[in-house]
Amino acid sequence: MAGMWVGPAAARVAEAGAGPPSGLEFVAVTDEDIAHFGDFPFSRAISATVIHRLAQAGARSIVYKFFVDEPRDADAQLATALARIPSFLQIDLADVVEGPDGLMHGSAVGPNSRLAPAAAGFGFVHQRAAGAEESIEVQAQVNGRTVQSLSLLAAQELVRAKAVITPSELRLGPRRFVLDGKGQARCFHAQQPVPEGHSFRSVVDGSRRFLARFRDKVVVIGHMASNTPRLAVGQGRELPVHAIFLQQVACLAASP
Repeated sequence: MAGMWVGPAAARVAEAGAGPPSGLEFVAVTDEDIAHFGDFPFSRAISATVIHRLAQAGARSIVYKFFVDEPRDADAQLATALARIPSFLQIDLADVVEGPDGLMHGSAVGPNSRLAPAAAGFGFVHQRAAGAEESIEVQAQVNGRTVQSLSLLAAQELVRAKAVITPSELRLGPRRFVLDGKGQARCFHAQQPVPEGHSFRSVVDGSRRFLARFRDKVVVIGHMASNTPRLAVGQGRELPVHAIFLQQVACLAASP
């Protein structure tokens, strides 16, 4: 089907009979979208249309994997769309240091004041490089208060359970993860499968039958084009940044 693909990690695990979490979907900017809509970043009106379509389809919630700290012309349209459905926005961290408690301490960057009121929550996306394949950031001190990572917020949406964090353990429903004393959960996510991806255009133009796949799903909206930034994940491999995010969410939400 046009507008759909399966990432390499998903293909590897599919051979072993496993698959990504059934409640997770991924909608992403693709090369097809760039050819159709023009250079990225698109007008936020296009994101608003995508989110309206997902809300109409009955999606459970949205995880919006784009920085929205800078105001743009279509912010009012995007805010209206975000307010229709529980939507989680990402924040970056600036001036990051490791505090005496082991957590990252920093100041928040984004979202802008037009979009922030429409969000159901905010999670940080900063990841320390050391041990990145085996650890997932779950909490940090942001502007003097404890904030959860976007990966953890998305996983909570996916498993319908609130996280309980102690100094040594993360509990997410029946799932248990060891914490390393630095706000990182031990979870080897590098081989986790990721869901099929769907282009922006496939959602904008999709039939009711096509859109039905998003009913009661947690939908991550991100970027998966040939120019998507990539990060080293060990053993000489690189993966697109949003694929790594999906792997982290899948790892936290995996059946115990």
